[in-house]
Amino acid sequence: MVFNRLVMFAVFVGTLFPQAAPHSNADGQTQWQATDQLCGQLELAAPKRKQIVVNGKSELRLYTALESATATLYPARSPREECCDAKPIATAESRRYGAFEFEGVKPGTYWLRVQKNEVLHLIPVRVTHEFDKKACQDPSVGRSFVLDSSPPRIETRIR
Repeated sequence: MVFNRLVMFAVFVGTLFPQAAPHSNADGQTQWQATDQLCGQLELAAPKRKQIVVNGKSELRLYTALESATATLYPARSPREECCDAKPIATAESRRYGAFEFEGVKPGTYWLRVQKNEVLHLIPVRVTHEFDKKACQDPSVGRSFVLDSSPPRIETRIR
């Protein structure tokens, strides 16, 4: 009886917060997402619908940017370690268009934990280069951290 309740609770929590669990491949290995810099835009794959009024006309617009979210960076002490047991390295608040930046991050593996209200997303990240402010501000390169895809992914686009 107690076991059945635990299983039902686990299924219930999994349906409420599917993004909260780190994604693994068939071997149970965490799928680390490589990026040269920890800066860019926090985005959702599934756009949010918003009804707005422009020049007296009602329009339905779709938004993918995740503004005003708290992004927290945690070290990954080993490739198999779960997120967020260690002390956070840094915290940033996403700005307009979901823009965020972590300065001074060294190459290595990290957990990027993004939360807005009660929705939580985790991305296992492998940073490949030393922090470079010019690279983060380069308008010809865009980095999108897509939080609600399965698995979460980082897309780098050359504009």
